[in-house]
Amino acid sequence: MNLLARAASERLNNMKRTVPLLLAVLLAGSTGAYAQRVATAAVVLTDYRCSSWAIAEGITGYYLIEWFGGKPILKGDVFSGEINKFGFATVKHRGGQTSRVWVDDFMLSKSRALTKFASKCRI
Repeated sequence: MNLLARAASERLNNMKRTVPLLLAVLLAGSTGAYAQRVATAAVVLTDYRCSSWAIAEGITGYYLIEWFGGKPILKGDVFSGEINKFGFATVKHRGGQTSRVWVDDFMLSKSRALTKFASKCRI
């Protein structure tokens, strides 16, 4: 086997080892991204003047959410769902009930969450 053929053969063997590893990394990364969107949070602020909006606290920060249906969101509620992204989400409460919410913002600091809540509720 000449030098050029040997180099080409080695390159092909390296690619055969690299492609499955690359696919495994890509698949693991996409699964991880999905898992990171699912989070658990506790409602820490609601206001009777603005009953559809709430602030919830989770491990990655504060969430500004708006209730759209199902079980009403009340202070002290603990729920989980795909809330680490913008948009609609169905969350499941510890008691098994569900709510439909709009995640307006997430990963907020406490002060930023309070500012945005006050702006939404005009208080």
